[in-house]
Amino acid sequence: AADATGGKWEKLGDGTLVVTLSGSGAATDQVAQAARCALALRALLAGAPIALATGRAHPSQPLALGEVIDRAVALVGGGAREGECPIRLDPVSAGLLDVRFDVGGDADGLILRGEREQVEEARRLLGRPTRFVGRERELGVLNGLLEECLAEPRARAVLVTGPPGMGKSRLRHEFLRLARQREPHLAVWMGRGDPMSSGSPFGILGPMLRRAARVLDGEPLAVRQHKLRARLARHQTGAELERITDFIGELAGVPFPDARSAPLRAARQDPRLMGDQMLHAWEDWLAAECDAQPLLLVLEDLHWGDLPSVRFVDSALRRLAEQPFMVLALARPEVHDTFPRLWAERGAQEVRLGELSARASARLAREVLGSGVSQEVVDRIAAHSAGNPFYLEELIRAVAEGRSGELPETVLAMVQARLEGLEPDARRVLRAASVFGSAFWPAGVSALLGGAPVAARVGDHLARLADAELVAPRAESRFPAQPEFGFRHALVREAAYASLTGEDRRLGHRLAAQWLERTGEGDALVLAEHFDRGGERARAASGYLASASQALSGNDFAGVLARAERAEACGLAGADLGRLRLMQTQAHMWRLEHEQEARCGSEALDLLPRGSAAWFRALGAAAQSAASLGRNDLMLKLADQLRAARSAGEPLPEETGACARLAQSLTQTGRYELADELLRWIATAGVQGPIEQHPEAGTVLLARAGRALTLGDISEFLRLTEAAGAHYERIGSLRNCCVTRENLGYGYRELGLHRESEAALRDALAIASRLGVPMTATVVKHNLGLTLAHLGKLDEAVAMEAEALEVARARSHRRLEGGEARKDLGAARNIID
Repeated sequence: AADATGGKWEKLGDGTLVVTLSGSGAATDQVAQAARCALALRALLAGAPIALATGRAHPSQPLALGEVIDRAVALVGGGAREGECPIRLDPVSAGLLDVRFDVGGDADGLILRGEREQVEEARRLLGRPTRFVGRERELGVLNGLLEECLAEPRARAVLVTGPPGMGKSRLRHEFLRLARQREPHLAVWMGRGDPMSSGSPFGILGPMLRRAARVLDGEPLAVRQHKLRARLARHQTGAELERITDFIGELAGVPFPDARSAPLRAARQDPRLMGDQMLHAWEDWLAAECDAQPLLLVLEDLHWGDLPSVRFVDSALRRLAEQPFMVLALARPEVHDTFPRLWAERGAQEVRLGELSARASARLAREVLGSGVSQEVVDRIAAHSAGNPFYLEELIRAVAEGRSGELPETVLAMVQARLEGLEPDARRVLRAASVFGSAFWPAGVSALLGGAPVAARVGDHLARLADAELVAPRAESRFPAQPEFGFRHALVREAAYASLTGEDRRLGHRLAAQWLERTGEGDALVLAEHFDRGGERARAASGYLASASQALSGNDFAGVLARAERAEACGLAGADLGRLRLMQTQAHMWRLEHEQEARCGSEALDLLPRGSAAWFRALGAAAQSAASLGRNDLMLKLADQLRAARSAGEPLPEETGACARLAQSLTQTGRYELADELLRWIATAGVQGPIEQHPEAGTVLLARAGRALTLGDISEFLRLTEAAGAHYERIGSLRNCCVTRENLGYGYRELGLHRESEAALRDALAIASRLGVPMTATVVKHNLGLTLAHLGKLDEAVAMEAEALEVARARSHRRLEGGEARKDLGAARNIID
């Protein structure tokens, strides 16, 4: 076995056999070769524990010595169980193996199970592979974009759109086949939308990252952590590896403990900060991947995608503009309603799949049906298909099955007629599978069928349905030891689902939710949708609440509000409703909807336990909305509530934060005495020890900076603002870094340092645009407008101020509209005059 893979071997004194493979090629190729050697050895040495370790070595080093050998021997010594023959992996080896290898784990560590067959077959029709016809032009466009991406290099994005059945998946298959031939080291990460998880925050990105790291839903958390860390360690080391692992773990649904990580602890208290940190880690990981090899993201069924995933991809396209990075998205035309101007600022190109020509349709029909069918029938098939490849396939099947005189008027009816032609048990299996969405699992289907005799034969029926080209096994599964299947086309799933009765659907979704929960489904929205459709309203409400929190982390503020509406409809009440109102408050704040923000904040205060951490967060949010609306009466009421709820001993960090935010709001509206009272309380009771070590250090420093500004002490304002900015940089809060850069720009302008002001404000505007936070961008534009006017850039200055004024007026931001934006727009025009 060693000789066959080019290795050298030596036997140690204790009987351990050491096989050494070495070379100078790509590390991933060398480890793949070593893995194959280990698998070959397992076939020969039944019952012997085997370990694979990877590291750097020197040719002069004795074969059986060194840290790598010691590591391998330690792996062999631990974790061997009677009757098993595991191949143990060290994290370095596991991280360098690609998705062709099946890597699992147990309580003792990572295990190499085998090598997968990753060849994806071309689409079959009547049991035969079909030629790729009629899409040569579109394929040429994709190939040209990939060539440009690799040659320059340059990030590219392309969106392929077409109605159901137009051949998007087949085009993707042909493109990937040619791309891998052209660039063998091209890394391909696959993500896909699903009707049951549509809109779920990171519903596309999270599973895609888990697949890239071979992490399976339902595996023990320790195994998932080992796999993810090993994959990230391929191109990361030291403190960067720790940071990226922590926050990619949050993004991928593989949480790590926060005891050793202050940034992770801080982010878990603030969904917006968590979103910033995840974005930072995502961009850094992709940058390292693209430094090592070209990367292609393939996003199927993006019309069932989610806004946070789309925004993260947009940010990656911006960050990796000069890297070999390409995004291929495939979707129905309605994707433009869900995601208007999708990646337009990144130069995304759209390829619209139109109808196949009559000639191409006839060529495919003739190839499949052979010479036994007349040209008249072939021409009729081509005409009736209307250029839709899926319709064409169904018409060809109808002719092959002798139903050429009974062609249904609609293809959905045709598909339903085809399903009715199946034996009853196969139809039941297909209907049960349709409850899960576009992907399903045999064990899950059996759970839905209960004790029926057909449940014991689900595997046999799925094999027949695969032969009938209605479903297909997938190369990878989300769950360990659970083969995954998918429908060959969305219309097949829709036809099967439409044939269920209302009661069957309710029961099916309830049983599907229970099975998914037991198996390890981590997507809160998927579970909520199933429980909701299954009539389990209380459990659905909890799922929608969790999904709203995830949406807030992803800056999907519309998603927060949509999940909140669903949770309320399911009867969410009490403190849980208070937590939901707090999320709605934050979402409305970032959407500049201050009236709704104030209403939700007030309701959150009424619903949450007085004096709790969540209650103090709600009070701080209410103070900010009151300042934006100019509601002095509400701020005084909040001050009274805060006094009554203040702790006798050491305050909660959230309590200190609420005091600081209220002090900021009071300062902005001229209530200086009350603001000073709060700041004094923070100094004596609210912050113990160095301010920089407090979780709310940034908020406190900004409150003090704002008060220094009202006293005319610009130097102190800048010093405190810079200190706040340093704190936010340490914890990775991008949006608060944006706020501090905006404040610094204002301070520099007050000192007449206009070029420094412009630089700081343009930095702030770039961050605000990257994060998609319009309120912050509006305030920055307002400040940048006046700075540009002082620099003589008058046309741009007026445009900036006009934009800020328009948004402030539309969003009822009274302070910005009346007190500042109009004043500065007038000042800019006066300079022009």
